[in-house]
Amino acid sequence: MLCSMIDALEKRHVVTIDIKGAYLKAKVPENLELIVKMDGELAQTFVELNPEFNMNEKGVLYLKCLKVLYEHIEAARLFYDEFNNTLTKKMDSKRNKYDPCIYN
Repeated sequence: MLCSMIDALEKRHVVTIDIKGAYLKAKVPENLELIVKMDGELAQTFVELNPEFNMNEKGVLYLKCLKVLYEHIEAARLFYDEFNNTLTKKMDSKRNKYDPCIYN
């Protein structure tokens, strides 16, 4: 509420956004491997959909992800890093020194 009051007093234009599928936009960096392990019916379905996938002898399928998965421990940080770089480097915004979730 305090930020909203300051914004109103300074006659700032304020925008809030919700980025749908935000974590799907974050790429897994080259120095990190994100591997998904599948077995059972789900693994079998993936193999049927794409014959290039191969299950091992125990019926387990391992897939390397190129994009971050929702709820993965690194997902929020990777998305935030990409979001921050976009705003600060490409759009020349400045991060607020009191609240890192606010950009000017």
